Amino acid sequence: MLYLIPLFAMACASPEEPAVTLATTQPEESTMLSTIDVEEFKSRWDQGELLIIDVRTPSEFQSGHVPRARSIPLNQLTDELPSLIQHKEKEIYLICAVGGRSGKAQQILQKEGFTKTINIDGGTNGWRSKGYPLEK
Repeated sequence: MLYLIPLFAMACASPEEPAVTLATTQPEESTMLSTIDVEEFKSRWDQGELLIIDVRTPSEFQSGHVPRARSIPLNQLTDELPSLIQHKEKEIYLICAVGGRSGKAQQILQKEGFTKTINIDGGTNGWRSKGYPLEK
């Protein structure tokens, strides 16, 4: 299942100024973030090579990760952008424990012009709970 989540600008109001609400009836495609569930990701994983980036900490990664995933902790993602630049127009699957940190990674990459980032909702915990293989 593919979900598209729009990003909306948020405004902060001071006590002297009223809050401003920004809305759009139809978000631009460039602001859409793709999310898939663990089952859909497994189906794509079964079909062949994917670029999978696990943004959990090194110790989390070592405790078990999706086979073929590359470890780039979220706090190091910006520093690793030069190593990813050749994949700017390719699908990049982002995974963490459940989907929060990978969602943040997706936003970072999107801001840097990566157009095909895909967040895995349910993350490694969801993958594990389905009984799918893990590497250590």
